[in-house]
Amino acid sequence: MLVLDSSALFSMEQLPEEESCCPPGVITELRRYKDHRLDLWGDLLHVSECTRESVRKV
Repeated sequence: MLVLDSSALFSMEQLPEEESCCPPGVITELRRYKDHRLDLWGDLLHVSECTRESVRKV
């Protein structure tokens, strides 16, 4: 699984073949800039809060 941030999503025309997720703040940023790709990706991009454990690992 790939964890994508806003800079990755802003630079992509399509999502990678692998399962992908991002934190909710990234979706908020894409909406703020009215990025049209968000509508296209829909359910392909999983949104998930970061856990303390995942932040610790990073």
